[in-house]
Amino acid sequence: MGFLKNLYAIIEPGANLYKIEFIPFYGLSLWFYLASQGSSSCDESTSSSDCSNSWGNDIFSLWKLNAFIQLSLFTIVVQIPTFVTGLMTYVDIGWPVGLCCLAISSLVNGTGFTTRKYIACITLLIHGLRMALGALILGFPYIRKEDLSRYQYAKRRFIETTGSPKLWPMKQQHDTLMQAFANSVILAGPFILMTTNPNPKVHVVEVIGGACWF
Repeated sequence: MGFLKNLYAIIEPGANLYKIEFIPFYGLSLWFYLASQGSSSCDESTSSSDCSNSWGNDIFSLWKLNAFIQLSLFTIVVQIPTFVTGLMTYVDIGWPVGLCCLAISSLVNGTGFTTRKYIACITLLIHGLRMALGALILGFPYIRKEDLSRYQYAKRRFIETTGSPKLWPMKQQHDTLMQAFANSVILAGPFILMTTNPNPKVHVVEVIGGACWF
């Protein structure tokens, strides 16, 4: 039981989630693959070129590109520095920079309606840049004696739960990778839908959402 308890504490994505919620949380990434599979079921009158350019394939392709970018970014900016220094502060830099990368990659590679794509990408880029610049300025020179208070609390909570400080570095890697997962799946999902949506009609809800953000 001790092993299972510790394993659960390591892979737990959030303290406020029920165990059953782990399934949709981690399984959500499968949706992108299923979207591409669903789009490939074209009838005989549809050419292969039309099938390859279908919305589901566009979603999956952009998702794969973004996931690769996020994993590469977090490995360099977050995972390695966290492993070397034992501090999780670097995730506060990797997360907003990852949002900027998502916005730029979607702007360049998104196949959706141009107006919707530009509105979504510019909005996310502004949002990400604001946080990224703040983190880069406040975090300079990026070497700290101790972690931010919220990460110190996470460490105390984890050690109290498991009774094993030696497992904390593993939990650090998991929790920081969870933010990469968020940038790749949770946050990227609706954004990739918008930037690949070929429908030229911008819904009133989209207009209201953009106006509320500004």
